[in-house]
Amino acid sequence: MNEKCGIAVGIFLVCCILTGGLNSVKGGVVHAWGDNRFEQCNVPAGNDFAAVAGIGDHHSLAMRADGSLAAWGANFQGQCDVPTGSDFTAIGGGGYHGLGLKTDGSLAAWGDNNSGQCNVPSGNDFADVAGGFNHSLAFKTDGSVMAWGSNSNGQCDVPAGNDYAVITDGWWHNLTIKTDGSLVAWGSNSHNQCDVPAGTDFVAVACGGRHSLAIKADHSLMAWGSNDHGQCNVPGGNDFMSIACGYLFSLAVRTDGSLVAWGANYWGACNVPSGNNFVTVAGAFYHGLAIEGFPGDADLNGFVGQDDLDIVLGDWGENIPPGDPQADQSRDWFVGQDDLDMVLGNWGQSAPSSNPSVPEPATMSLMVFGGLILFRRVRA
Repeated sequence: MNEKCGIAVGIFLVCCILTGGLNSVKGGVVHAWGDNRFEQCNVPAGNDFAAVAGIGDHHSLAMRADGSLAAWGANFQGQCDVPTGSDFTAIGGGGYHGLGLKTDGSLAAWGDNNSGQCNVPSGNDFADVAGGFNHSLAFKTDGSVMAWGSNSNGQCDVPAGNDYAVITDGWWHNLTIKTDGSLVAWGSNSHNQCDVPAGTDFVAVACGGRHSLAIKADHSLMAWGSNDHGQCNVPGGNDFMSIACGYLFSLAVRTDGSLVAWGANYWGACNVPSGNNFVTVAGAFYHGLAIEGFPGDADLNGFVGQDDLDIVLGDWGENIPPGDPQADQSRDWFVGQDDLDMVLGNWGQSAPSSNPSVPEPATMSLMVFGGLILFRRVRA
């Protein structure tokens, strides 16, 4: 696709002319690798996946761009019997249970409830959810955190406060980021996995079976806790954007969109797929999951168009958390001109399965004057 752009700085004027046809590309595709004894790596077809969840011992959980859920693999406790509907905005995977956040701010849970991990609290003021092995965690809109289920290791003894910003669950411990960028952990500390490093520059966290992982504001990694399989031997570099932990291994997405893994490689858990378009990753017991998108597809629905433009313009000038596959298309944790260019540069592209009818090459012009958008599409 050929691009001609002119930018007048000072009054926020963007004039772009794009000409060209469509390419056959894919986006929002889930990849899975590692242990497949229960078919937890047999991913359903589709290029519209928006989120994946880890921790599941022998199953996998994902959310599609339309807000519906999909699960596959072992279903011993009904953990793959996901609720129907297209009103989910976030998911969390437990050992044998699943969790979902709905558009009305309420929670849903299914699967194993032997420890009360599916007894979700009532209310419509939840903003995120996460699942441990047999406990559950939720983040509320007032900045507080709630936990329920097994408390065998103190994993439900949430520290008081309304200054939490990010939550994540491990098998038997939890790790959070506070609004000042510092870390707090609680639960099992058998291998010092709750001995968080000092500092106020953390932006992302992940928990494994007995270890913890974090990304700092400079895109570097830190790890602590059990290192009996090298799961804390983080690779060097300052180019990490998303992280996840399996039980005894660690995963990360670099800013170039590639995957890297280290630690125990049982059943090939660290044999990550190649490619440079991955946007997020999740770790389970001995398998991994990742979503592969394509440039410009901010909503991961398999097509680059008006919705993606709206997402970028809606978050213009914002600092975006690492791993967010939406507005921050350039993976630099800031929404600006680079992200707009990626949407416009791939305008109209789609995976064949999501848009089999390929239009003729066209010309698209876009002008932005402050909040006013003038859009015109003309057949070539």
